[in-house]
Amino acid sequence: MKKLIINSILVTSLVAANGLTVFAQTKNYNSSKSNTAATEAREAAKDAVTERKAAVKEAVAEKREAVKTAAGEQREALKNAATKGKEAVRNLVTKKREAVKTAQTEFKANLQKEREVFKQKVDAAKEEFKTKREAQKAELKSKLEKIKDEKKKAAAERLDNRFTEINAKQTNHLLNTLTRLEELLGKVSARADKAEANDKDVSAVRTAIEKAKTAIASARTALEAQLAKTYPIGITDENALKSAVAAAREALNKDLKAAREAVQTAHRAVVEATRTLGRVPKVNEEAAEAPAQNTETAPAPTQ
Repeated sequence: MKKLIINSILVTSLVAANGLTVFAQTKNYNSSKSNTAATEAREAAKDAVTERKAAVKEAVAEKREAVKTAAGEQREALKNAATKGKEAVRNLVTKKREAVKTAQTEFKANLQKEREVFKQKVDAAKEEFKTKREAQKAELKSKLEKIKDEKKKAAAERLDNRFTEINAKQTNHLLNTLTRLEELLGKVSARADKAEANDKDVSAVRTAIEKAKTAIASARTALEAQLAKTYPIGITDENALKSAVAAAREALNKDLKAAREAVQTAHRAVVEATRTLGRVPKVNEEAAEAPAQNTETAPAPTQ
C-alpha cells in the first residue's frame, strides 16, 4: 500500500513536471510570436514613414519644378513683351521722325515755291517800274524846260533820282528783313513739329505760326507794290517847284513808313510765335533764334 502511494506520488510529479514543461514551451512560443509581430509592425511603420517621406520629397520636387517652369515661362513672356514693347517704341519713334521730316520737307518746299512766285512778281514789278521810270524822266525833262534857273533844274533832276534810289534801297532792305523772318519762322515750325512728335501740345504755336505767315504775306504784297512805285515831281512852273519836290518827298516817306509798319507787324508775329513755342513745357532743347525787339529797317529818307 505504501509502495502504491509512493508510485502515485511519483506519477503525479512526473505529470506535473511535464505539464510545467509544456506550459513553459507554450509561453515561450507565444512570446516569440508576439516579438515577431511587433518587429513586423515596426518595420511596417518604418516603411510607411519612408514611403511618406519619399512621397513628400517627390511632391516638393514636382512643385519646385512646376514653380521653376512657371517662372521661366513668365520670364520668357516678360522678355518677349519687353522686346515687343521696345520694337513698338522704336517703330513709333521712327514713324514720328519720318512725320517730322516729311513736315519739314513740305514746309521748305512750300516756302521755296512761295519765294519763287514772289521773285517772279518782284521781277515783274521792277520791269513795270523801269517802264514807268523812263516815261517819268522824259516827262520831267520836258517840264524842266519851263525852268530858266539851271541850278533849280539840276536840283530837281538830282532829287528825282534820289527819291528813286531811296525807294529801291529801303524796299530791298525790307525784303531782306522779310526773308530772314521767313527763315526764322521756318525754324520755329520745325521745332514745333519735333515737339508735337514728342506728344507736346503745340496747338497755340500752330495758331501763332499761321498768324505770322499771314503777316509775312501781307508785308510781301506791300513791298511788291512799293517796288513798282515812282515819285515824280509834278512841276507846273518855277514858283511851284519847291512845293512839288516837297509833295514827292512826303509821298515817298508816307509809303515807306507803311511798308516798314507791314514788316514790323510780321516781325512781331514771328516773335510771338517764338515765345509761344518757348512756353511749351520741355520743348526740344535746340535753341531757337530770337529776333531782336526792334525791326532792322532803314532810316527814313533825309529831308
